Amino acid sequence: METFFGSILFSSLLMGFFGGPHCIAMCGGVCNFFANQSKSMFFLFQLGRLLGYVLLGIAAAILLTGIYNFFQYSIYLQPIRVLFHIFFILWGGYLIIYLKQPPFLNAVTRKINQFLSSLRLNNINPFFLGILWSLMPCALLYTALILTTMAVSITQGFLIMISFGIGTLFSLVSLSLIWVTLKNKIKSYESTCIRIAGFILVVCSIWGMMLTFKGIRELIC
Repeated sequence: METFFGSILFSSLLMGFFGGPHCIAMCGGVCNFFANQSKSMFFLFQLGRLLGYVLLGIAAAILLTGIYNFFQYSIYLQPIRVLFHIFFILWGGYLIIYLKQPPFLNAVTRKINQFLSSLRLNNINPFFLGILWSLMPCALLYTALILTTMAVSITQGFLIMISFGIGTLFSLVSLSLIWVTLKNKIKSYESTCIRIAGFILVVCSIWGMMLTFKGIRELIC
């Protein structure tokens, strides 16, 4: 199980790092705005964004670990846990093929996007906005959150999301230096980033399902 968690942790870090072009496309505008205002505002926004990711990770870990622990000790409930993994495998496959989140998320993500787009950047604290920005509809973020559902503790959920957030920092902190040269090329890399996220989700879900089958065999024996 420790090896499995280590793999998820490393995968979330890599997803944040290699998803840099997608992060710039999603967060580049607001990051560039605060970078032009002052360094302190820029880094307050980044700190708020990381805190938002951590809070989401902890919430997901609390919810899902409770459900998983409920399923863990009954062989009759294990098939439901397997269905969770199959659902996430299909979700990852959808990202790989269609390069976007499944349709059932469209209504929710559209409302969140409209709310965040309506905010006046001049009239809001960058740290608070960073926390809100963690709700931004984002394929990579949602995939990282799904990875936290495979955590077995709140601490693991925290570490998975903080790893993802740290991975994204390279692109967003260096944004002020590369924005001018890359802003017209970002879109061409987004599809690759989303496919990587989908692939990571599929692999981790398959691995998690294999561990579930192992647990079923132990319960039987």
